[in-house]
Amino acid sequence: RFFTDNPQNHSQIKDADLKKIADDAASELSEEKRKELFAQAQIKNAQNMYYIPNVAGAGTGWGAGQATLNNYGVYNTKSYGWQSEVAPFYWKG
Repeated sequence: RFFTDNPQNHSQIKDADLKKIADDAASELSEEKRKELFAQAQIKNAQNMYYIPNVAGAGTGWGAGQATLNNYGVYNTKSYGWQSEVAPFYWKG
């Protein structure tokens, strides 16, 4: 989805080589060969720097909320799922 016409391809990257690697990996039964294909995809991505690596969320952080905010601090995630796993519960009574 990250290098095709898929609507979730927000960066609009269309790379035929990456698409072929993804298609090959999706149909490959051998775990070792799939790992090899994923390594090829990582190398290709690094060469073109389509996505810049960052450490967002990897360090310490802080948060604040009003007393009227429900469930603050009750739901936590250490993932990128804050918007779907935590935020909806702030308004749940």
